Amino acid sequence: MGSESSALARVKPLLRELEPAAQRVALWVCYFYAVPVDSHFLKEIKEDQDKLVRASRALRKLHTRLAKTRRDVEAILGKTLRSWPDTIRAAHMRSRDVILLPIPGEIELGSYFRRLDVPDPVKVLDQFMKLWPKVEAFAVREIAFLRRESRPIGSLSRKYSQHFWRQGRFEYVLAQLFKHFSSEHKTGVGKIEERIEHILRELDRGVRATDMKRGGVPAVREAIRRVKKDEQRKRQCEQFLKSRLHFPTS
Repeated sequence: MGSESSALARVKPLLRELEPAAQRVALWVCYFYAVPVDSHFLKEIKEDQDKLVRASRALRKLHTRLAKTRRDVEAILGKTLRSWPDTIRAAHMRSRDVILLPIPGEIELGSYFRRLDVPDPVKVLDQFMKLWPKVEAFAVREIAFLRRESRPIGSLSRKYSQHFWRQGRFEYVLAQLFKHFSSEHKTGVGKIEERIEHILRELDRGVRATDMKRGGVPAVREAIRRVKKDEQRKRQCEQFLKSRLHFPTS
């Protein structure tokens, strides 16, 4: 992939300060904006989508296996499931150390091993049982999240065509990404405008003059201002951002 032939190779370094999720969104926006469409952007997006799909599929498998394992264990242990770790602990206890046995109902059996200063034989099992329901809940939540994140590009391309990203929407959305999702939290407005101008230049080869006195790029600033003054366009941009990120309400 040569830097001369691929806008993606030129644009990606300009997005490095963005959080990973915001970088993905910025790449989508650049793909939608680019004329003609750069195949490298499409390849990058599809590869990223494929990773998300495989991660979601693995979580579904994990959730299914955990749920089945829970049912199988409950079928064997019945009401003694909760005391399963203590049953194993009791089997490890020595009769000559009966004085070290915990007081029933007051101190759990794990204290026996701590008093002897020896490893608890079922510490891992105990930790697993505490995490078990949390991992299942996590899997369900993340499956839904990844499904949204990996929506086919075609469905978004129809809703957010190249025309949508004209009229200042491209500049406004990128400005919001740099403002809210940059690792360089104190990046000034002028620097953000200059970064957006650099990205635009790599995508359409246009040149927008920098304000040498005030800093920033007047053409980018004006594009953003037009969106801010147009409630419909502003709302459309923020709806897009909220559909892709945990975007703060303005």
